[in-house]
Amino acid sequence: MDTIHILQEGLHHPQGVAFDREGCLWCAEQAGGSLFCRSSAGQTTRIYTGGQPNSVAYFEGQLWFSDCASNRIYRMHIQTKAIETMLTEVAGSPLSAPGNLIIDKHGTLLFTCPGPADGDQAGWVAARRLNGHIEILTDGLAHPVGLAFVSEYLLIAEMHRQQIWAGFWDTQDLSWETIRVWAAVAETETASPLSGPGGMAVSPDGNVYVAMYGLGLIRVFSAEGRLRHDIPLPGKNPTSCAFDPSNRLGLVITEAEHGQLLTLKV
Repeated sequence: MDTIHILQEGLHHPQGVAFDREGCLWCAEQAGGSLFCRSSAGQTTRIYTGGQPNSVAYFEGQLWFSDCASNRIYRMHIQTKAIETMLTEVAGSPLSAPGNLIIDKHGTLLFTCPGPADGDQAGWVAARRLNGHIEILTDGLAHPVGLAFVSEYLLIAEMHRQQIWAGFWDTQDLSWETIRVWAAVAETETASPLSGPGGMAVSPDGNVYVAMYGLGLIRVFSAEGRLRHDIPLPGKNPTSCAFDPSNRLGLVITEAEHGQLLTLKV
């Protein structure tokens, strides 16, 4: 039986989870306009950024974060806390509520632009190389949210259609190819338009853990997209999840209904 533990309470709509090289846990507080940090010793810090920070990703001493109010993506140097604007538009089009971030092993940043959660604006996903070159990978999606790498494949969670797409990720050409529906994650007839697959995390054994926003659970799939089981949560709005690289905490989940960080040993 899966046992959920509360690691932190009192957060303001937490979203996104990332660990830095020192083992500190970071997340965005969308309703608090802050980045929240919890050290491996349990000490906590908030860095006020303003706006509505939406997701975080760590790479080589820097924390990248999106903001769905300012429609920008920023980078913060963790040591100095200096923040700089990195992205405001792609191909002349402004970012639209930029969401989840993920960085591959070559330092390429991938990010979703789902648009407003309650609107019918089509969303898209783009990639940015370290040298600043940007490509749109795919568009026309109904609120794309979560991103994850499974082997050589990139997964994209499409919340409003209750499905996850998979395609071969070519970091050299910044292309997403041989695209297919990897998994249907909820019944579209019964699911709310504002619920469905959000952030995703891949376990060391290759299973994919999907935060099911509005449904109060983590849905676990095999690397091939087969449903394994569900993990019920104490709140209905999990937004993201990530595995602690040290395995000290196991799976960490951001839960927005109660403003909590949850942990689960798997």
